[in-house]
Amino acid sequence: MLLSGCCTAKSRDAVTEFRIRQPEEAKKYVYIHPVSVDLYRKLFELHVASVEGVVADLRSRFGDLQGMAAFADAVAKLNHEGIAKMNSAVDGLEKACDGGGSLCEYKRIDDRVTEGLIVLKEGSIVQNQTFSIKPHKVSK
Repeated sequence: MLLSGCCTAKSRDAVTEFRIRQPEEAKKYVYIHPVSVDLYRKLFELHVASVEGVVADLRSRFGDLQGMAAFADAVAKLNHEGIAKMNSAVDGLEKACDGGGSLCEYKRIDDRVTEGLIVLKEGSIVQNQTFSIKPHKVSK
C-alpha cells in the first residue's frame, strides 16, 4: 500500500528558527523578543522630544547662571548628533529586515552582558545594533 499526501510545513517564527539552527549561540541569549521598527522610531522621537524639553527648561529656568546657556547648547548639539546616528541605525535595521527579516530586542550574556537589536533572517543574525555592553560579574 502506498500512502501519499500533502503536508504544509509549519512556518516557524524567526526566534524559534534561530534557536533551532544556532543552538549553541542561542544559549547565550537571556531573551530575544520580536519588536517593530516603527516602535523604535517612536521611542527615539519621544527621547528627542524629552531632551529638547530639558534643554528648553534649562535655558528658561537657569539661563542666567554662568555657563548654563553653553551647557544647554552642548546638550542640544549632542542630542541632534544622536538623532542622526539613531535614524541611520534604524534605517539600516529596517533595510536588513527587507525580504523576511525580523527585528528583535535582545540581552546576551557570555563574558559580558550585551543588549541591543538584531535582525534575524532564515535562522541567522544578519544585523546587530548594540546599545549596551557591561562586564559580566559571575557570582561566587
